[in-house]
Amino acid sequence: SLKLAQFQGIAANLRFITLEKAINEGLQKNLSGRFYDLLKSETTQCLLLEVLRKKLKTSDPLWLPVRSYITPKTKLSPEAGEHRLYQLAGRLTHLFMEYELSRNDEILTHWLAGRNAFDQGPLGTESWQRELWSELFGPEGKVTRHNRSARQSESVEFQPELYTLPQLCRLYGSESKQQNSNLYSQSSNNKLKPLHIFGVSYLSSFHQKALTEQLANLRDIHVYTLNPCMEFWEDVQSFGESKAAARRSLEAERQRFEKYEVLSETEIEMGELFQDEEDNPFLQAWGRPGRENIKLLNQWSAWCFEPWFADADSSAAQTENSEKPQQSVLNQLQQDILFREPRRAEPLNLEQDESLVVLACANPRREVEAVASLIWDWIRRDPDLQLNECALIVHDMELYQHEIEQVFESIYNLPYHLIDGISGSASRLEDAANSLLGLCFTEYTRRDIFSLINNPCFLQKFDDTVSAGKNSYGEPLQIQQWL
Repeated sequence: SLKLAQFQGIAANLRFITLEKAINEGLQKNLSGRFYDLLKSETTQCLLLEVLRKKLKTSDPLWLPVRSYITPKTKLSPEAGEHRLYQLAGRLTHLFMEYELSRNDEILTHWLAGRNAFDQGPLGTESWQRELWSELFGPEGKVTRHNRSARQSESVEFQPELYTLPQLCRLYGSESKQQNSNLYSQSSNNKLKPLHIFGVSYLSSFHQKALTEQLANLRDIHVYTLNPCMEFWEDVQSFGESKAAARRSLEAERQRFEKYEVLSETEIEMGELFQDEEDNPFLQAWGRPGRENIKLLNQWSAWCFEPWFADADSSAAQTENSEKPQQSVLNQLQQDILFREPRRAEPLNLEQDESLVVLACANPRREVEAVASLIWDWIRRDPDLQLNECALIVHDMELYQHEIEQVFESIYNLPYHLIDGISGSASRLEDAANSLLGLCFTEYTRRDIFSLINNPCFLQKFDDTVSAGKNSYGEPLQIQQWL
């Protein structure tokens, strides 16, 4: 932010909110007659815990898979079973929200009508999931009954109705249709300030509808999103779709594979037989969600968008025997994706450079050590390169943060600034607390004990002369004190 302000100037009076909050604020202005709160995931999880405990006490065979997971035949402590039940409720809470965001028409509409969407078996996974969902959000579900009583209550102490954000949008949509009023009917003079959406790699079908059918009538919306290809690529099949289509047509097109004497199941699953596909493999790897996101945004804007595509920088070094500069490996890769270049039958025979490097590392610590070594090499070879011009991007900060702190500080003495994640001391303290509380649900194995003992925050409470990270010190003398 400071660098941007230095180059572009200071931008004041900007409000940074999440997309869900922007949608909720728009709904609040048009649902002023209702007293409601957003249903929190923690509340849903607690309600699911209550329903699951009740269902598991019955002899209904529908709950046999769940009962077998919570209380297996193997020896399992009651605390561990309770932990499993809590985790299952949390996972189901996440799944139910994903169904609302992305699969409302495909799944929840059928569940609301009392039938399965996919698995027609009476004892399948979808059947007991539908039963749980109906216990909460069905016509006589816990949340539905609560909302009904809250609307009819004449008590002085009002109880707010509880809705998820997708439920609120559907509620207001149905009310506006009954009143024959346009959703968010406001004059242009009353429009709110423009909404600029950044950093969203994928918009669910719910978010798409909320933006196009609701917020778009309330304020101007600008979406800044990544599109890897400037060509039309909505018809590109992902690897999974390509394999499925090839498997379906394999028998009908057996002559296509005459050069293969044996077709093993492993080869088909791994996609080895489909290397002659012409589509760009990197666009295929972008996946179905990314492709559908671009497609929906294009439909929303009627394919009228402002492109900011740029050619890959081709400022590669001159080769000794050629007057024409050669593209770097990374430049060539970017250009192939940008222009949807098909898969090549023959290699380009580019000279290997450092624009794109793939390293095989045994664990996250070795990955961070390799990156730190590369950064120091670049700094030594290029005196003009500054450390603040180097960026390290990881896909899981919880997994890599501790390794980055240890390697950059202790081993390589490499200055860094952590943008994402929490402070190192807070992270280690959280790990220590989780390990300590987690012991209640373990068998106190050596691995469980040392995951706590090796934490610096834990060791500070005891003998300072004992070094962390070693499992060979006098266990009989220390274990009792630590416990």
